[in-house]
Amino acid sequence: MPLYLAHGTADDIIPEEQSRLFYEALIGSLGNKIIIEYYTVVRAKHDYNFWGGQLPAVFEFFEKVLSSSRAF
Repeated sequence: MPLYLAHGTADDIIPEEQSRLFYEALIGSLGNKIIIEYYTVVRAKHDYNFWGGQLPAVFEFFEKVLSSSRAF
C-alpha cells in the first residue's frame, strides 16, 4: 500500500524527527517494495490547519500512484 507521510516542523506535540525516523526505517526495511513519500512542512503545527492543508497533497499523491499503476 502506498504511504504518504507529512509532519510540521513547528509541531510541539510530536517531534518531526519521529516521522522522519519512521520514514527512514521503512525505506531501510522495505526499500522500493512500496511507494513512500515524506514531506516536512515548515512552520506547520500539530493542528487542523496542517492536517486539512495536507488533503490536496494526499489526493495528488494517490492520484499519481493510481495513474502510474494504470500504465501496467
